[in-house]
Amino acid sequence: DRQALIDFMKFADPQNRILQWNVSSLNPCTDQNAWQGVNCKKPVIGRVTFLELENLDLPGTIAPNTLSRLDQLRVLRLINVSLSGPIPPDLSSCIHLKQLILLGNKLTGNIPASLGTLAILDRLSLRNNQLEGEIPRELSSLQELQTLRLDYNSLTGPIPDMLFPKMTDFGVSHNRLTGSIPKSLASTSPTSFAGNDLCGPPTNNSCPPLPSPSSPENAHSEPRSSESDKLSLPSIIIIVVFSLAIVVFICLLLMFYLRRGNPDDKNKLVTHKSKSPEKKDGGEVQSIDSASMQFPEQRGSVEGEAGRLIFAAEDNQHSFGLKELLRASAEMLVPKGTVGTTYKAVLGEGVVFAVKRLIDRNLTEKAEFEKQLALVGRLKHPNLVPLVAYYYYAQEEKLLVYDYLPNKSLYTRLHANRGTNERELLAWPDRLQIAYGVAQGLAFLHRECPTMPHGNLKSTNVVFDGNGQACIADFGLLPFASVQNGPQASDGYRAPEMFVAKKVTHKADVYSFGVMLLELLTGRVAARQGSSVDLPRWVNSTVREEWTAEVFDYELVTYRRNSEEEMVYLLRIALDCVASNPEQRPKMAQVVKLIEDIK
Repeated sequence: DRQALIDFMKFADPQNRILQWNVSSLNPCTDQNAWQGVNCKKPVIGRVTFLELENLDLPGTIAPNTLSRLDQLRVLRLINVSLSGPIPPDLSSCIHLKQLILLGNKLTGNIPASLGTLAILDRLSLRNNQLEGEIPRELSSLQELQTLRLDYNSLTGPIPDMLFPKMTDFGVSHNRLTGSIPKSLASTSPTSFAGNDLCGPPTNNSCPPLPSPSSPENAHSEPRSSESDKLSLPSIIIIVVFSLAIVVFICLLLMFYLRRGNPDDKNKLVTHKSKSPEKKDGGEVQSIDSASMQFPEQRGSVEGEAGRLIFAAEDNQHSFGLKELLRASAEMLVPKGTVGTTYKAVLGEGVVFAVKRLIDRNLTEKAEFEKQLALVGRLKHPNLVPLVAYYYYAQEEKLLVYDYLPNKSLYTRLHANRGTNERELLAWPDRLQIAYGVAQGLAFLHRECPTMPHGNLKSTNVVFDGNGQACIADFGLLPFASVQNGPQASDGYRAPEMFVAKKVTHKADVYSFGVMLLELLTGRVAARQGSSVDLPRWVNSTVREEWTAEVFDYELVTYRRNSEEEMVYLLRIALDCVASNPEQRPKMAQVVKLIEDIK
């Protein structure tokens, strides 16, 4: 093993200026301080099982017949060490290899097909290199593979049909791949294929239809015509009459619709189309067409029997009333979610508010509703979306009016347009500030409302004000969630105990916040539809196998050298927050102080 390492060094760092290995040391396993990155961990005592080098500037290559002689090697991690040249095919001689991580180098040439013989390999990451050629079909033999990352290379051709039963992390984005995506990979995130010329699910690109085969007989035969090819006169008359009947029916239907939708009706909000990208709960970002925001006919005065528009602030500065609100034009911002549908309402004076049409699954009575909303209205904090007013018409008809924050949600800023030129990168300092702001807002809620958790914290419920400050939305609405169906926290953010006890606590909020931190760190969605592995479980398994560098969002790679220590510290906080045992999770006040230590 010692000689194999020395031979590797001769080609990777000929002058030994970077590695600074003490080659005079006779045994790398007994004098590990002399051999940077070399480890002789179990299960084989006295043999090199780990070689892990990271963030170095090695001037050379990985020469054949060097590392391949480390026949007890379990983990080979050469991350951001500037190595160039091809990947030696003889690495397949390391038959005990479980992790092969060569990301962030300058490796060229093809991916060796021989890697497909590494039967117990569970992690293969070659991303951010200069590899060319096609993806070897032989990789489909790696049935233990959990991670395959080939992003940011120059790979060409189609993706071979590969079925990995244990796969949790797949990516081939930003290559030159073409053709249709295999059905076996259709449930993978669309961002895994971004930056290629690929079609088919899960992307939105439809594959062109395959040309229908023509037999030689049909290809050369003359077109035939016969009397049977022509429509008879009675058939033509029937078709014309039937078509006219359909046209008349459509016209009558249109007239009926226009009469119902008369703009003179007082209490309907005019609707428009929204081109703003947003998200449905648990789904991908998409364009949303606004739906009509209509209310029952108001009986009596604006503040009559049905209820009145109540402003949250005692020193109300707003001059509009219920009548102006109900006549406002409406543009849907967020479609029907856990607690209702949110609209952008533009009043006659050009004043804009966000109006939520509340889904009250418990049919709360008027007095209880107004008592709860009065409490919510008193909660004022820079990291909370302020409630402006509320309105009770009936048990099933309630409106909440908030300040309109024009900037995108955290979900959109993290996940929208990845792999496209329209992508707006979210830098590490901004992510850390967002984490701090949300932590402060949630800690304030827990302090001011000891018995009322948020219950539905997620990245779509974090929006940004005009100064870029992160603000929590939808707080104080848990009493209106369904009691029969249990807590309404979205999948992916839901604490494990909520599936059993069906009760939301502050500790469950801490879990949801921890998932959001993992979103900020990894750039991954909290839960992908059809996936059995949630984000906390994936991060825990990756960190447990000492593969922490692969956890972080690749968009943060430019900050890694200067800020990786901060990222790792925030990752530890996140993992504490998503502990399975609620009693082991910190309080939000403690989390705020821990994040302050990073800043």
